Amino acid sequence: MNSPIKRTCTLTLFAVLLLTPAYCKEMMKEVRDLQPGTIVNSRLRYSGPQTSRLKPDQLVELRDIGVDYLTYRDREIPEYPN
Repeated sequence: MNSPIKRTCTLTLFAVLLLTPAYCKEMMKEVRDLQPGTIVNSRLRYSGPQTSRLKPDQLVELRDIGVDYLTYRDREIPEYPN
């Protein structure tokens, strides 16, 4: 029976391995080829504490890699902008 529900999965890395941007791009290509609905966060390249102080060029790098969303530090709630 074919289900109308699209299946997705989430790729979460609990330990940043200091992967290079090129390696991250290759990993994203493999993930998208194997499971196109996978959601990948910024921890593919940067740890939680690092994401709270990313520079503009690092944000561009993450966009180029193709991550789907940025994560914050563990137990951190972002401040709501005024």
